[in-house]
Amino acid sequence: MSPLTQTSDELLASHLPPAAVSDLLELGPHHSAEEQFASVKNSEFPIESLIARASGNVPALQGDRPINEYYILRECRRSGL
Repeated sequence: MSPLTQTSDELLASHLPPAAVSDLLELGPHHSAEEQFASVKNSEFPIESLIARASGNVPALQGDRPINEYYILRECRRSGL
């Protein structure tokens, strides 16, 4: 229930194994893990601004009929497949 501590881009990148760095850079747009992390971190915005923009125009989430990714498995079991 508290904010995450700020961590440097270099420290975040240093914890990635080489295969993870490769995956992170695969789609770009940057050429280093540090730059990718910086890009994500620099595009943060306060959640309050998102809430304010949607205020009154978006219905509250309802959890009385949840749907998840196991729908097909449930249907296959139900039909005997």
